[in-house]
Amino acid sequence: MERLHQSVPDGQMWSMSWVAYFVPLLKYGIAIAILNAISFVPWWVTALLAARLVYKLLDLAFTVIALDSQGVWLHRGFLPWSKGMIGVKWRDID
Repeated sequence: MERLHQSVPDGQMWSMSWVAYFVPLLKYGIAIAILNAISFVPWWVTALLAARLVYKLLDLAFTVIALDSQGVWLHRGFLPWSKGMIGVKWRDID
C-alpha cells in the first residue's frame, strides 16, 4: 500500500502499490502469450482476456483504503454499478 497525498479530514488514505499489479500482469500475460502461440484459438478469446486484464488493472487502480476516527474503510470500483465502500468501525473490533 502506498500513502496518498490527499487524505480524509481526520485520517489517512492508501492506494495499491505497484506490487499488486504484478500478479494480474503475470497471470494474464502468460495466458495471452500461450493463446497467441496456439494457432487454432480465435482472436476474440485473446481480446476478451486482454479486456479482462484492463478491467483488473483499473479495479486495482481505483481501490483505496481509508483510516479515520470511526474505522477502516475500503473504497473500490470504477464502474457506476460497481462502486462501493465496506468497512469496520473501531467499536466493532472488540
